[in-house]
Amino acid sequence: MNSTMTNNNERVHEASRKRQSTADHLEIESESQGLQYLSNCTLSTDNEGSPFTKLTLGLVPQPPSLASAPPSANLTKSLLQQNEWFKVESELPPIEQIVVAPAKKKRARKNPNPEGIIVPPPYPWATDKVAKVHTLSYLRAKRITRIKGTVHCKKCERQYEIEFDLIDKIRHIFDYIAANKDLLCHRAPKEWKNPDDLDCKLCLQQKCVKPIFPNEKENINWLFLLLGQLLGFCTLAQLKYFCQWTGNHRTGAKDRVLYLTYLGLCKQLQPDGPFSP
Repeated sequence: MNSTMTNNNERVHEASRKRQSTADHLEIESESQGLQYLSNCTLSTDNEGSPFTKLTLGLVPQPPSLASAPPSANLTKSLLQQNEWFKVESELPPIEQIVVAPAKKKRARKNPNPEGIIVPPPYPWATDKVAKVHTLSYLRAKRITRIKGTVHCKKCERQYEIEFDLIDKIRHIFDYIAANKDLLCHRAPKEWKNPDDLDCKLCLQQKCVKPIFPNEKENINWLFLLLGQLLGFCTLAQLKYFCQWTGNHRTGAKDRVLYLTYLGLCKQLQPDGPFSP
């Protein structure tokens, strides 16, 4: 009898343990599916008097959690506004209110020598335009064939005038340019860049005479310097002044600006000649 009761107790404990394991397993699976199990256990006996456990289970839906619930519109807007770089679409200005700055206009280059400017001619062979001389045909018609200029001797410290023959000197320069223009590569040759000093006719010293330049650039004797090939004594600023008032390109090294000055003066004397830069 005692042995039978011991076996029955062991069977009851084994059934209770299985019941607890089954309930735990169902509870884990139900939580993953959003359900909750309610269990009710009773101890009963079968027809033969053997005890067994009666397990009653029920399924009850769980309420949705806060993490799974969709955020409300006010909450979404509040979270988005926390980022300073983000702007809600309703707060952007309409397209009509967006102002576009106008494109910057390119400033037109002013002509430094308009046709209306007239200056007193500083020499008989100069025109009433700055840095302009008369044509060769005009000078011939007016019988202006001796071009004078003032020079200074650094030996005897005296100033005096010398003159060049227009026809003889200009023919030599025209021939040189026609024969060597393609070889010059828009650069003045060495004899133009570094002209030799002239010989003094008063003290008879050699290579000691240079031309005198007036204080005002508009009074420079351009034709006299051209005929004596003395334009190399001009400063870069003086050469740029000539190119400025004659419409030539005035940037670059001195040999380039000097080259443009030679060709510009030759073109003034003979407009139909091969003297375009």
